[in-house]
Amino acid sequence: MQIAHRKLLIFSLLGAFATQGYLVYSDGVAAAHPPLTQLEQKGRAVYLRSNCAACHQIFGFGGFLGPDLTNAAQRVPRARLDELLTKGSLQMPAFGLAGEDIDAVEAYLRALDRTGIGVARHRVPPPVAQAMAAVHKCASAAECEGAVARGHQLFGTFCASCHVPLRANPLGVAMAPDPCGIAARLSATQIEEVLISGRPARGMPPAPLTAEQRQDVIAFMTWLHATRATLVAECGEGTAQGLPWWEFR
Repeated sequence: MQIAHRKLLIFSLLGAFATQGYLVYSDGVAAAHPPLTQLEQKGRAVYLRSNCAACHQIFGFGGFLGPDLTNAAQRVPRARLDELLTKGSLQMPAFGLAGEDIDAVEAYLRALDRTGIGVARHRVPPPVAQAMAAVHKCASAAECEGAVARGHQLFGTFCASCHVPLRANPLGVAMAPDPCGIAARLSATQIEEVLISGRPARGMPPAPLTAEQRQDVIAFMTWLHATRATLVAECGEGTAQGLPWWEFR
């Protein structure tokens, strides 16, 4: 390659980098939202002090071992947050945070969630609360009992922080798939194998369930797949959006 061509290539790359940097730092998201409150700032400090970014991402920046937390406030209930930040999980160490620190982290996560969507997607899925409400409504209308009802409860305890009906969620470098479609792709035996062994390469730990509980979860997954059309009719599949130039908005 001639020297003149090399120079042109270098200046082109520098120009592209400068343009990208300008667009990133002139983004209007910050100006459109109020500054963090004192409690939210404390939550951010706890997040940084605990080095959460080593495993988790915010707006696509951070580690890849855990799920993106930009919209975690939509899918992680307070009881589950308490458990994760005190006792940890199979993949997450126990931080033993005090209640006031968890309050602050929860406030910070809610502030992040209000800023938009952390991962670009062609269609914005229905809100987590709306999807879960549709599941509860359909389960009540069908008067689900026995294994399906028990599996519903177990799913809410062990699975719902990553798997949400009618939407796939970012989980590190992979995605936690829509649970409504799992029974269509995997047999009952395969689902049980995943529950027993997890999928470490995709960030999913083994589920601490008994053999009977695994069968209950499988029954619920099968019911979810059979009920998907009703769930879509209840809350829709989301609204289309034009993809922003950057990977989040």
